[in-house]
Amino acid sequence: MSLARFLHWLSETGFSATLRESTWVEPIFETVHVLTLTLFLGFSVLLDLRLLGVVFGARAVRFSLVGLAAIWLNREILRIANSQQFAWFMEGFTALCVIGSIASIIRWVRLSRSQSRRRAAA
Repeated sequence: MSLARFLHWLSETGFSATLRESTWVEPIFETVHVLTLTLFLGFSVLLDLRLLGVVFGARAVRFSLVGLAAIWLNREILRIANSQQFAWFMEGFTALCVIGSIASIIRWVRLSRSQSRRRAAA
C-alpha cells in the first residue's frame, strides 16, 4: 500500500470527516495535545533536574532564604518590642481590651436580667 493510498483512505474515514466538518473538534484536540505535551515535558525536565541534584539544591537555597528572612523579621520585632513607643502602645491596647471586655460583660448582664424579667412577667 502506497503512502498516497493510505492518506486517501484515512481522509475518507468517519473520524476524519467529523474532524474536518466540525467547528470545535479540531481546537479541542489541539488544546488537549498541547496541554499533554506541556505536562509530559514538565515532568521530564523535573525528573532530569532531580536526577542531577539541582532540585534539592534549589530547595535548600529557598529554605535558607526563608530562614534568613525569619531571623531578620524576628530581630526587627524584638527591636520594636524593646522601644518605649511599643510599651506605650501595648499599655493602651491592654487598656482598650480590658475596657471592651468590661463593657461586653455589663451588656451581657443587662441582657440576661431583662430576659429574666420578661420571663417572670409572662
